[in-house]
Amino acid sequence: MLLDMINDKGMLVVEDTHSSYMDGFGFRRFSFLEYVKRFIDKINQRYSQFD
Repeated sequence: MLLDMINDKGMLVVEDTHSSYMDGFGFRRFSFLEYVKRFIDKINQRYSQFD
């Protein structure tokens, strides 16, 4: 479904996130999930000031 929506020279990124929980796929601190979690934390850190 998405291929028709990609512009010329566009990119579709596919990530096997299940491997982020498995040993033998590199350092976990460099996994896609850790990468995304850092952004989620950065976006939401402004709300840490609320009770």
